[in-house]
Amino acid sequence: MNIGTSLVKSIFSAGAAEIAGEVSELALDDMLNEGVLKDIPVFGWLIKGYRVVSTVKDRIFLKKIAMFLQGATVESRLKEEFVDKLSDLSFCQNVGENLILLLDRQDNLEKAFILGKSFAAYLSGSIDYDMFLRLAATIDRALITDLTKLQTYYESMKSYEQAPKSSERRIRFQDFLNSEDSQSLCNAGLAFSQNSIGEDICKPTAIGFCMIDLMSK
Repeated sequence: MNIGTSLVKSIFSAGAAEIAGEVSELALDDMLNEGVLKDIPVFGWLIKGYRVVSTVKDRIFLKKIAMFLQGATVESRLKEEFVDKLSDLSFCQNVGENLILLLDRQDNLEKAFILGKSFAAYLSGSIDYDMFLRLAATIDRALITDLTKLQTYYESMKSYEQAPKSSERRIRFQDFLNSEDSQSLCNAGLAFSQNSIGEDICKPTAIGFCMIDLMSK
């Protein structure tokens, strides 16, 4: 079993999400010493096979995996439906290795949790694999504040659209959402720019609405 396969199988390990939820800066050493994490396939693979606990980077990577597993919680019935795919080692390896690459790139632990929620949405059938990859790319590019405040940003866009406009009183988009936030959202694919009445405004994207939906669950 390689690291990718072990990560996918960890999602379906009994108690994995609960144990992962207990991983913190204060508890990590105790959990390593007690061997609790080694019972979860991906942690066992990293700790037993590669001793990935010695550096700060190693420990942060373990926490990213823990946050991902905490976010990737799926219902028992879905675990049963996914058994056939788990027996497909090629599928597990390919998907799992892509997840490891995505996790390694994350610059914020909370992003790993959001990536887990996105993968859980794929497992539940709420989104397809292509949409999961689009969400993953967006999570990678976005600032964490763009993700956590996305609902508020979209409400600001809606307020601008609904504001009464006239030639006598000009309503400016930047009065609702500043240019820095607008540019950041567009760069991440959470908004697109459109020229309106002599200024650039931002509008929501389908990926953005999908992100809000999965983060609300």
